[in-house]
Amino acid sequence: MLGSCRSHNGSLGVFEVVKENAVLRTGPSSDFDRLTPVTRGVRLEVMERQGNYYRFRNPSGWLRLSEGTLLAPETSLGNGVLTVIRVSEPDNKVRLTMGSPCAWQVRQDVEGRKIWLDLPGVPSATFHTAYAQNARAMPAIRLQPLGENGTSVEIPLRQRLWGYHLAWKGDTLEFTPTPAPRIDPKHPLRGLRVTVDAGHGGEDSGTVGLELHVKESDLNLAVARALRDELQKGGAIVTMTRAGDHQVAPENAPADTELQSRVDVALRSRAQLFVSVHHNARPDVKDGRVSHGTHIYYYQPASRGLAQAIAAPLARSIGEPAFQHFWRSFAVIRQPEMPAVLVECNFLSNPKLEKGMLHGRDYPRKAARGILDGVNRFLVRDM
Repeated sequence: MLGSCRSHNGSLGVFEVVKENAVLRTGPSSDFDRLTPVTRGVRLEVMERQGNYYRFRNPSGWLRLSEGTLLAPETSLGNGVLTVIRVSEPDNKVRLTMGSPCAWQVRQDVEGRKIWLDLPGVPSATFHTAYAQNARAMPAIRLQPLGENGTSVEIPLRQRLWGYHLAWKGDTLEFTPTPAPRIDPKHPLRGLRVTVDAGHGGEDSGTVGLELHVKESDLNLAVARALRDELQKGGAIVTMTRAGDHQVAPENAPADTELQSRVDVALRSRAQLFVSVHHNARPDVKDGRVSHGTHIYYYQPASRGLAQAIAAPLARSIGEPAFQHFWRSFAVIRQPEMPAVLVECNFLSNPKLEKGMLHGRDYPRKAARGILDGVNRFLVRDM
């Protein structure tokens, strides 16, 4: 039953993931933060069941029962062995051959220009790395032991980490860093590919104002369109996830498919920045009626600077005295390939703001220019 817990001294069996990019979480419900996805075909040792989730030892985390199949305890985990590391240029790929897919975790040090690929339960049988001739992009890769029979692969980078892509190609895990765009300080937006996401849409109206009944989906779209126009004036190449009042995924698609569809728009357009536009509310109506403030959310470490850069200019532009930036595990900003933020411009649940600031004819343009100022600051300052 939900909430029950069964603990054992040994494992309950071996769990084989059947869903592509299964959601590994820090706890046994969808309320807990997501960790690095687990690829289909990976086998994990089950240590505990709670409700509809299993807990695993290595890597530590929880998966929903429906995302895989429980095999017998005596089934082999089939973890591979890291045998070959190759670095190629000019694509700067790092290829780790391990014999079979396994779970991984990623750690980043953006300022220190390092990334670690942690491979729990995967021992290493190699002590060298094969580089392309005259390789320059990546200094020496280092291997370190990780827990019980695991390996941590430290990848130093000569350039700042803008993002990365990780995927299995057969028995090889390929890591590809996303190159940072070349920025002209006088024209930082010129040629930059940006995806602007107007949150909600279609049957999902998001928050609805209490006095004027303004729909968040409409307000989001108005700000997103204004932001698109401002970005294009600066020379950016802009892709919108939606340009009208509709969903992005096919009709009746589940919520997670809708959110992934918005990310897919950015990936298909090879976007270099992703900005999702929203307006805030509180679960408690009483709190929501008095709440205010500009809140910017990020997930990947490389996105923190963008969130920080947008917060103050946006608040100043719309006349909001309070602003903050937070780490949150929201679906549309979890992808690691580009800096991505979710912008909550202000609280639509506050009737005073709904009838005042947010209902003003020039509000979308003011909000867009505030976000634009923050993006420019991020590009010039952080490059």
